[in-house]
Amino acid sequence: VLVFPKITKAGLGVGGQYGDGVLFKAGRVAGFYNTSGASYGLQAGAQQFGYAMFLMNDKAVAALGANEGFEVGAHFGERDR
Repeated sequence: VLVFPKITKAGLGVGGQYGDGVLFKAGRVAGFYNTSGASYGLQAGAQQFGYAMFLMNDKAVAALGANEGFEVGAHFGERDR
């Protein structure tokens, strides 16, 4: 489980976010990570939030160490037929 307990996001036209996290494997600390991002558009304000990412297999955990960074997203579109 990769846990980011506090991420701060702020923006006024252009925005950014940053937070530090901890990877837990078998109940023990296995690494430290950070998250950051930028955005633009109609936005004003600031917020803090947290999230947990559940890595479901060893391949997913290995991908964290094999890359300098990774991106998480979702694609919503027409269902496969």
